[in-house]
Amino acid sequence: MKVTETLFRRIPLKVLALGALALGSTNLFGAFIPVVPANGGAQLAINNLNGALVGVTSVPPCISWSGATSCGGVNTVNNDNVGGTDLTVYAVTSGLTNLGTIKDIFPTQVTPVVNFMTVQGGTAIPGQTVHFDLIAFSPFVLTDDGPSKVDVKFTVTMWGYTGSSGVNYNAATLFSGIFQTTLSGNLPTCPNPLCGPGGTNPFGGLAYSVANVNAYEGAGGTVTSTWSATAAPVPGVPEPVSFLLLGSGLMGLSILGRRFRRP
Repeated sequence: MKVTETLFRRIPLKVLALGALALGSTNLFGAFIPVVPANGGAQLAINNLNGALVGVTSVPPCISWSGATSCGGVNTVNNDNVGGTDLTVYAVTSGLTNLGTIKDIFPTQVTPVVNFMTVQGGTAIPGQTVHFDLIAFSPFVLTDDGPSKVDVKFTVTMWGYTGSSGVNYNAATLFSGIFQTTLSGNLPTCPNPLCGPGGTNPFGGLAYSVANVNAYEGAGGTVTSTWSATAAPVPGVPEPVSFLLLGSGLMGLSILGRRFRRP
């Protein structure tokens, strides 16, 4: 029987409302991500570089894509591997060239996290950078998936665009994504810097389970692992400019209606 539990409370990032994003937009320098289903629909896949791990700790809460026991700061940027099905939008990592970046996450950040991820543009947008600004993400969800095995995942919501970074997102495409990994075997054996203060942890060396991971993290330990993620445009969500056009159209119909009702 699988046991599912959240590891951390939601890190306090503000969720931006679509209506608020649409109204008052003034930045005209961004551009929508080209979404062509026949080309792969702008679906993105990323994962850790060979030999690089993500580090997750709860004391203090931190997601470090370099595998460190603490985050380096709001502008700490790490490289990742880029893949996916849409080569017209994303340039795929080749050889030792790192074509993607991702920022550490910690509680004091405010939204949006500009350039949370970046990817070099594909054949339809060569030489450009695809930006992903983080606006919200879920708590971690841990699931026991057999003896000494725990699945971990969390979801993200992002604005994707090319061109200049901005905060109004009047020309951006809404993306949803999921990050996931599987922990197997045993928690780090102590003494070990990953075990927490002084390199010790009463739960070090225990088999992976939801309960043991929670206890180990609660005692200041850091869990490291390989990781992967996918992201794709949210279907059926009008782009911010569409909201403006829709609002203008409704306003025009209202004005016409008042004119026709006049005696």
